[in-house]
Amino acid sequence: MQSAPAEPHLVHVADAAEAYTLANARPASSSLAIPWLHIVPHLGQLPLKSITAAELRKYTAKLEATVSSVDYRRGILSELSSVLEAAVDDKRLVRNPMHAKSVRWPKASRERREAWSLVTALGVRDVISPRHRIAVVVGLGCGLRQGEVFGASPEDIDYARGVLHVRRQVQAISGRLYFALPKGGRRHVPSTCPAQ
Repeated sequence: MQSAPAEPHLVHVADAAEAYTLANARPASSSLAIPWLHIVPHLGQLPLKSITAAELRKYTAKLEATVSSVDYRRGILSELSSVLEAAVDDKRLVRNPMHAKSVRWPKASRERREAWSLVTALGVRDVISPRHRIAVVVGLGCGLRQGEVFGASPEDIDYARGVLHVRRQVQAISGRLYFALPKGGRRHVPSTCPAQ
């Protein structure tokens, strides 16, 4: 006995993932491979409208059993949520089931990251192009995060007081760069930058 042919208007998760990937193709983006590696093999054959919170709870449990990195699992779920959000925007879903309260995302990892040793930091400073070397020097000398270094401006340096005003950071959101407030809000950092 043959199964009934698929309805021509029935959109599957794989179709939505493909549409999302094509619309968001960015050069050198590894996150666009995630749907094809981790989402489509498990959910791709399901009709988009059949994706429920119960289905997503099963999927997150499967991810937890097969993907050891919490950050990577969160990245996979973020991509799935983006695919489903695009389907909502395209009127193929009424709401994104990833937003259901019962769908639990893995807690962000709290692993402690170690700062570079002085030898490593100086090695990076010495091999980076002269044009970009100041980013390493300011970041290391003032203890800035990467986004804060990219958001710094010469006007943020108060040479008279020896202070760097951290007023903004650069964040990448969906492949675009935006200014945002730094984590923890604005602050003043004693500067080790030489006076002019």
